[in-house]
Amino acid sequence: MKNPVTYLAAASILLAAAAHAELPTLTEKPWLGYFLGIKEKGFQFGIETKGVAALEPLKRDGEPVNIHNPIKISFDVLETMPDGKVVSKKIQPESLVSTSPAVENPKQAVIITGKATGDAEFSVAITPDRGAVSITGKITDKGTLTNPLSFAVRAAFNPYNGGGGATEEKKEAFDKKIKRDEVKVVLVSGKKEKLEFAEEKNPALHFKDGMSSVEIESAAYGGVGFEFTATDKSRIAFEDKGDKALWDSFTLVWTVNEDADPGTQKLTIAGR
Repeated sequence: MKNPVTYLAAASILLAAAAHAELPTLTEKPWLGYFLGIKEKGFQFGIETKGVAALEPLKRDGEPVNIHNPIKISFDVLETMPDGKVVSKKIQPESLVSTSPAVENPKQAVIITGKATGDAEFSVAITPDRGAVSITGKITDKGTLTNPLSFAVRAAFNPYNGGGGATEEKKEAFDKKIKRDEVKVVLVSGKKEKLEFAEEKNPALHFKDGMSSVEIESAAYGGVGFEFTATDKSRIAFEDKGDKALWDSFTLVWTVNEDADPGTQKLTIAGR
């Protein structure tokens, strides 16, 4: 019979190690430092060991268009306060766990669980989806938090690193470069609209009821377009950043409707 004191000591060591763990990592390029890597035609999607994801358009030779400026995808736990204000709870990278080993181009869903501030627990599933990537997530335990919680996915775009033209000549060249850049949206009502990258507008207010799909076309992504599609009981919204041009960064936020089962809803990201 094993000594119970020795057993308890070993268990304590394992628990302590788990408390300071991160997701396992792939050990070869281009996914060195990543837990998950998925490569599709025109784009690749990877999740780092700390849970932050990168969506990158690819050149014809399979290399990223701009390795230093990916579209940043992150998972979020949102708390709705009594006054209606929505607060983001910080994800704890050391809490992230998966039953899957570090994997490249998985055939099935890869599930990650973790905690946010207040010990709220969440689960997210990333699934290859016929040339696309789908994400589903839900809150599994509210921890010490008492207000309503929801799971969200953020996609932060900064196609031109916030830089236009410094001189009149460069400004004219930049304006010409972004002339065909645009975002096409399908609202939850079914109505279709379009935004140009040079247009200064607050799309969060203009499309406040949310969107079922968003298509992004930008010269910054080397001719690769992206389409974000939400299932029927979820929606995509623009994060409110005031009146500004889309070329100067914008963020999309996917959430599930309050009356829906989050396990049945998904966000799909596809390259075109």
